[in-house]
Amino acid sequence: MREIDDRELAAYLTAVALVQIRSLAGRAGRAEADPAEALSRIRFLADLCDNMPLGPPRRRPRSSRRPSAYDRAVRERPMSYVWQVSGPEKREWMHHEIERAGFRWTPPPPIPRPQPGPAGLSLRERAGLASWPVAAPREARVVKAVDGEALLALLGGTEERSELGVWLRAHVDLASRHFLVPDPAARWRPAVEGLWWCRVLVRMVDGEQVRDYLRMRDDDFRALPATEPRLRQRRLAQVMWATERDLGLWQRGHEPVCGTGCCGTS
Repeated sequence: MREIDDRELAAYLTAVALVQIRSLAGRAGRAEADPAEALSRIRFLADLCDNMPLGPPRRRPRSSRRPSAYDRAVRERPMSYVWQVSGPEKREWMHHEIERAGFRWTPPPPIPRPQPGPAGLSLRERAGLASWPVAAPREARVVKAVDGEALLALLGGTEERSELGVWLRAHVDLASRHFLVPDPAARWRPAVEGLWWCRVLVRMVDGEQVRDYLRMRDDDFRALPATEPRLRQRRLAQVMWATERDLGLWQRGHEPVCGTGCCGTS
């Protein structure tokens, strides 16, 4: 058996998932097939591959913040995040494909649990007096605010009957404002001309602010009004880069209490 590293494994599993998605899409059109079942499996595979660390590691822009224990762990073992947020079914699929290919791979150890809220902000950062947290082009040093409905549209949750739309509408605080900023160091995301991977600060129904990522065209981002004063933008940027817990990890932590009426679901 050949030892395989995290990035090679990510590329292999993504390729396998694409082949299976293609097969499922073709099968869904047959008379005897159940399209809903095929679509559910396609969603399962696509969701699994969404955060795969593909390609060589990108050079990280200079940052004024020291990497946290969480960031260092993910950098040392790129599959750490994917492994941590994957449930038993996804881990079983990965193990099955690894064994079928004859690879040997050691799963990463548990990564430090990201704490709620921004971690380790100095007084200057909290006040917005520090410099922009990462090296970025001037046009990327701007934080935009959107309301809850606009955020749902950007995250793909406008279809209320879809699983994603139902979940987002129940768990995102729609009465609050949410914030976006272009992130030149977006984790595992390839740079594409004319597109930004934006870091998003999302307020959830329990009041916690978590981070997420979405892709936007340059023109679409520029069209959003910059309503926040410059000092507050710098303060928000520091908070956004210091917030470790993301939407997926918040969801995993929320699952034990979800459905008890705390977020409008039952």
